[in-house]
Amino acid sequence: MKRPLIIITLSQIAGIVTGYLFRSVVIVFIISLAFLFFCLIAFNKSKYAFAVLFYTLVFFIAGALGYLYTDTVNTTKYREFSGNTVQIKGIVVSEPGISNGSVKYVIKTSEIIFNGIEKTVKGKILLTVVPDSGSYIDYGREIIVRGKIKLPNEARNQGGFNYAMYLAQSGISATVYASFDSVEFLGYGNSNILVKAGRAVRNKIVEVIDKSLPFQQAQLLNGMLIGYAEKLDENVEEVFKDAGLTHIMAVSGANIGFIILLFTFIFKKIGLGKRLSSAVMICILIFFAFITGFSPSVVRAVIMGIICMAAGLFRREYDLPNSLALSALLMLLFNPFILFNIGFQLSYAATISILVLFKYIKSILYSIFVPEKLAEMIAVTLSAQIGVLPISVFYFNRISIISVVSNLLVAPVLEPITIIGVIMAFMGQFSVAISTIIGYVNCTLLSFVLYVSKISSQLPFAVLTVPTPPIAMILLYYMFVPVILIYIASRDWKKILRILLVLCIAAFLTQIFYFSSRNLKVYFIDVGQGDSVFISTYSGKNILIDGGGYSSFAYTQKGEEKIRDMGESTVIPYLLDKRVTSLDIVIATHGHEDHIAGLVSVLKNVNVRTLVVPDLENNINDSYAIDADTGEGMAALDNLIRIAAERNINVLKCREGDMLKIDKKTKIHVLHPGINHKYNKSALNNLSLVLKLEYKNIRMLFTGDIEKEAEDDILNSGMDIKANVLKVAHHGSDSSTQEDFLKAVMPDAAVISVGRNNFGHPSGKVLERISGLGVRLFRTDEDGGISIITDGSKMKIYRTVDGLP
Repeated sequence: MKRPLIIITLSQIAGIVTGYLFRSVVIVFIISLAFLFFCLIAFNKSKYAFAVLFYTLVFFIAGALGYLYTDTVNTTKYREFSGNTVQIKGIVVSEPGISNGSVKYVIKTSEIIFNGIEKTVKGKILLTVVPDSGSYIDYGREIIVRGKIKLPNEARNQGGFNYAMYLAQSGISATVYASFDSVEFLGYGNSNILVKAGRAVRNKIVEVIDKSLPFQQAQLLNGMLIGYAEKLDENVEEVFKDAGLTHIMAVSGANIGFIILLFTFIFKKIGLGKRLSSAVMICILIFFAFITGFSPSVVRAVIMGIICMAAGLFRREYDLPNSLALSALLMLLFNPFILFNIGFQLSYAATISILVLFKYIKSILYSIFVPEKLAEMIAVTLSAQIGVLPISVFYFNRISIISVVSNLLVAPVLEPITIIGVIMAFMGQFSVAISTIIGYVNCTLLSFVLYVSKISSQLPFAVLTVPTPPIAMILLYYMFVPVILIYIASRDWKKILRILLVLCIAAFLTQIFYFSSRNLKVYFIDVGQGDSVFISTYSGKNILIDGGGYSSFAYTQKGEEKIRDMGESTVIPYLLDKRVTSLDIVIATHGHEDHIAGLVSVLKNVNVRTLVVPDLENNINDSYAIDADTGEGMAALDNLIRIAAERNINVLKCREGDMLKIDKKTKIHVLHPGINHKYNKSALNNLSLVLKLEYKNIRMLFTGDIEKEAEDDILNSGMDIKANVLKVAHHGSDSSTQEDFLKAVMPDAAVISVGRNNFGHPSGKVLERISGLGVRLFRTDEDGGISIITDGSKMKIYRTVDGLP
């Protein structure tokens, strides 16, 4: 084997994935023993092959056990303190991260004081504080802070953002929120001098660039030079995403290459020997990693740069594939969770794709008379885009159609921007005036990049929103697309046609596997303090009941908390993860924000055929138009109807007695509100649509936010409300789910959609009533999203916190 290091690295990755999927030491060793047995039989005559495969097995086990050990340590380190107010003693080991009026710090803990008992605990906690008059805590400061420790959430819905995994990639095991005045300052601890020096240099570079350029150009250059884009406007970030140019704001191999070229040129001019130049360059690269903060793309590029310099230093041949494999191996040995970092995956996918495909794409372009220099630029851009496409679609559900063009336009200016930026940063340490003069040229180039990104993102169909592809489809992509390009370059059309035929058959079989279910699936989406239910019928019809409200705890892919409507941040991504791009019916049960605010984004961004709202013309007049408890009126429902009209969505108003026939075996009966139902208190709650879903022998009752008065009206009507599953009304409020109503429904299972709130939901009384009848209870605040799968006679219920099939 020419490059055994690649095989060893792949085995390390396979071990980590095995540990992640099975979370079992027993399964790891069963797989390992089976592989060892195979090696003994197949390679007993080749000592070299057996040795390579033996080391492959060693690194597979190391990867799996490393992941399991790290996962256990991360999840248990602070578990005994979770939910309790404690005193935490530690050192601040990060710069302040400013977000939405709060500031985040990483604290390296030394002691936890709980109930007067001190316990040594070594680990990292993410501290969030509200700053006091712009005051911040310095890096290296030793503090004692009082606050409540929380273990970060894993994914709250299937396929959702895993905050615990995100923090684990930085070695963080818990979070704590505290006020600034609860922080006690002790002095300065034993902080890493290189980290401290690196941060000081980074801050000085940011200061110089900020003073030398206009705001947006400065933030873009800071991102390109040192990966610092914290001040970049969110709208500008979105523009770069749509234009497919986000990668230029993150330091990568290209940036490292530009820096190496610059310093190599300088060292040559001053007469520094090659070996001494290589040694100095290694030191510069190491310190550069401290300046930029060790993001995965930076670490990969720095390690590969160091290997390249070391090859020159020791007069050895530099092998790019081996250096790429070694960089990944070292990073994964240090922290197995890095494998699941989006930046890590994108960086390696782009680099590997360029390494494998560049020469073939260049050959194809050159054969159709594209000039060589242009062919090289296009080949690099296309290779990188081909490599990262499945990963981008998997995480972000978007394809930037214009990205190839926008990247080709900006590619020629990236090298001069970086080199001039380095000169600006250096000269600005002596004179900001000189940096500003030099910056005039860079300002023009940076403005060009901003202009290209803006124009590109505004073009029609610049971005396509697509559903999340199955893992099998991604694997097929990486297996077949490179092979097809290789054969195109060789012009072997017969083999290309055969491969395309095999690919189409494999893709077709994959689709059949994923969409062959003949069951009804009902998903109670965790939208915090709100309601949202997605229903997929056996025939492929898709229904959404409510869309949640607003939440300040909707995490972005960067792990930031942002106030967003749950439709945008949770419901639409959830639908795309379920590979749903259109909805047959969207139902708004009533006008309260926590149920329908998220539907605004759904109606605007998803193909919806019919919007169903309660028919309240005979139930609401001026005296009832305002909710007695919240003051909310009918404006929210009217807004949905207006949006539906603008998008040519059919609007259907329903009341008691109506029925929605979904398909041959699925019906939804409308049980409430009746034509004469009027309420003096909580009118909007009590006039919620109450729906009974029927599929063969299974019944499910969705009660919106109705309260006792509406429950009494439904009971007095004599309707059959017995159901196998009850969606508990009003998030478990004690004003709903009265005992008589619960007995009439007599469900096998009850689901409460509830989140963090100040209303006391769910009520202890309601919980007692449900448990008293022996009903299985599920809660989205404790269980995450709830999935119910039924064939019409039997049901299976899954909780996200347990993992889903």
